[in-house]
Order: sequence, then C-alpha cells, then structure tokens
Amino acid sequence: MVAEVRDLARKHTLEAIESLVNICNSGESEAARVSAAQALLARGWGSPESHIDLDHTVTVINPDEAKERILGQLTKLAVDASVLDAVH
Repeated sequence: MVAEVRDLARKHTLEAIESLVNICNSGESEAARVSAAQALLARGWGSPESHIDLDHTVTVINPDEAKERILGQLTKLAVDASVLDAVH
C-alpha cells in the first residue's frame, strides 16, 4: 500500500515542482514564497547538514575504580535515604 501511494505521488512530481515555482515567484505572502523557495532548494540540493559541536572530556578509569566510585555513590544515597527516613 505504501509503495502504491508513493508511486501515485511521484507521478505528480512535475506538477508539484511547477506549483512550487509558481508560489515562489508570485505567492500571495512572503512566507509562502520563502516556504516554496526552501522546498525547491531542499529537493534540488538536499537539506543543509546539521553540525553538532561536542566538547566533552572523557576520563578512562579502570574497572576497580569504577566499582569503588559506584559503591561510594550508592553508600551516600543509602545514608541520605536513612536520614530522610529518620526525619519522617
């Protein structure tokens, strides 16, 4: 079913592009003209690439140190929980 719909839509590609060009050239609003221009550019040249800048430091630790850190955090959480229980 999806392939059939896709094939039917592709049969109207030329008309769709012509409509976008018409809107781009003489659309009623600036927003419509810009939107049509963006659609034409995206279809003709592809969408612009997105760049994500990642600036993180990764610290590599050995498994024993990792285990020690995790147990330390769990112990702290347990102590914090017991203090809360004592208050309530």
